[in-house]
Amino acid sequence: MPMSPAASPAGGIALAQEVLSEFGQLRLRLTGSSMLPTVLPGDILSFRTCPTESLVPGCIVLVRRDGRLFAHRLLALTPDGLLTQGDSLPQPDPPTPAADFLGVLVAQRRLGRDIPVSTAPRFGRWLMRHSALARRLFLRWHRSTITAPA
Repeated sequence: MPMSPAASPAGGIALAQEVLSEFGQLRLRLTGSSMLPTVLPGDILSFRTCPTESLVPGCIVLVRRDGRLFAHRLLALTPDGLLTQGDSLPQPDPPTPAADFLGVLVAQRRLGRDIPVSTAPRFGRWLMRHSALARRLFLRWHRSTITAPA
C-alpha cells in the first residue's frame, strides 16, 4: 500500500530512511487501499526499525520498492528477501531484498483514535482479496463515515 511521506517519491523515501535511522521510528499517512480491511486510507501508521531476523509472518512491514514505500503483510522470510502481500491483493509481491526493509508496524491511528495493531479477520482479508465489489463497497462505506456530519 503506497504511503505519502513527501511530494516527490525519491525525496520521500530518502526522508523516511533518514528519520528512521535518526530516530528509529517513523509516522506516515496511508494513501492506498491494498491493506483493506486492516488498514484504511487516511490511517496514520507508526513504524520502528528492527532486525529482519526478529520479524514474524503476519506482521505489517514498511519496504521500499520501485521508487515508492509500501506497507504490506509479511508472508515469509526467504533467501531472496521478504515475501509480502497486501491484504486485498490477489497475488504476493515480488520478493523484497532485506536491504529494502525499513520498519515494522507498531501503532495505528484512525480518525484521531489509536486502534490496536492486529491482524484483520482472515475472512475479511480473503473477501477483499477475492472481490473487487467488496473492496469498492468497503471504500464507499469508509468514505461516508469520514464525511458524515457528527
